[in-house]
Amino acid sequence: RMAAFSLRENRFDLAAIFNAYIRSPPGGMSELEWLLRRARTEVFAGNASVGARILVEHLRRIKEIDPEQLDRIMQVAFDLQIIDRHDLALELFQAVAAHGLTAGQRRELLFWMAESQAGEGHAAKAAELYLRSAKGQGQDHDSWGLSARFQAADAMTEGGFYEDARMTYSGLLRVTQNEKRRLQIRQRLQQLKLLQAVDKR
Repeated sequence: RMAAFSLRENRFDLAAIFNAYIRSPPGGMSELEWLLRRARTEVFAGNASVGARILVEHLRRIKEIDPEQLDRIMQVAFDLQIIDRHDLALELFQAVAAHGLTAGQRRELLFWMAESQAGEGHAAKAAELYLRSAKGQGQDHDSWGLSARFQAADAMTEGGFYEDARMTYSGLLRVTQNEKRRLQIRQRLQQLKLLQAVDKR
């Protein structure tokens, strides 16, 4: 009750302390619900590594994960991304990846892993993961695939891989129908011309 009261008052630090004394899920709460509450409380209390470890250890223990459980665990990973703890988000994503995911789930996971690699400043790895996400179901011209390839080209630009980025943007321009996105791609190509010109000086 004290932990619940602390959460209602947004005293996440106190709630985390009280939670540490609770050895089993409170009545009416499943193990995962309890672990998720503990994990998110730790993240909000400023103990991101503790929160991530709670879920990583849980994922290593269990054999299967259903879509609803996956969605809820991913929310904690997104929390970690918001506070720029991409290193911890990647640990959580990797623990999720060890489970039998559908092709669509794996495609989404690769995209979010790419986001965190980009957040860590690993442009080449981010671009690789974005491209793998784009081709995850052999449908790299669908809206998801086009978005992932656009993000890959952005990551290539950020990493200084200008020619790879130019080829990726140009390929996107050939298959993109949306005029707003086509304008964005043309703008990116113009920016690349400037960056390449300056780089050659």
